[in-house]
Amino acid sequence: MQYLGYMLLGLVAGFASKLLGIGGGVLIVPVLIFFFALPMKMAVGTSLAYIAPVALSGALQDVFKGNVSYRIALVAIPFGIMGTYFGSKVSDELKDGTLKVVMGVLLILVGLKMVLLPGGWRELSDEVKGPAEAGDAAGLSGQQQESESPEGRHSD
Repeated sequence: MQYLGYMLLGLVAGFASKLLGIGGGVLIVPVLIFFFALPMKMAVGTSLAYIAPVALSGALQDVFKGNVSYRIALVAIPFGIMGTYFGSKVSDELKDGTLKVVMGVLLILVGLKMVLLPGGWRELSDEVKGPAEAGDAAGLSGQQQESESPEGRHSD
């Protein structure tokens, strides 16, 4: 019966991964901790082992659809790899309880940001500047934003 739970977790996390770009930290880690009683560090490691091939599958689907900004990906990937090294070193020094608190606070902050600023940080900046300045600051100057136009896809 436990394997059925693992399969359901994999299906739901894969769906969420492709639909929303989430899965590992946001969905899998909490489920592994609370429903399968894994320690935090094992949940993180299991999540990373799961999400690597699943994310690759989703990324390849988006490559074929033209939904990838190669410029961003190619610049960010080496730094992401370096970040995992440093994250591993910090994780080694922290207790599971501390990591749970850090993750919980991060999830709350991200959730609040998504609900309160669904348009991103630019939305907050636009409110401070006012509508006329906000368009110029965003580089719009009377032009349509990329995300609103059919040409908004990034496949550099």
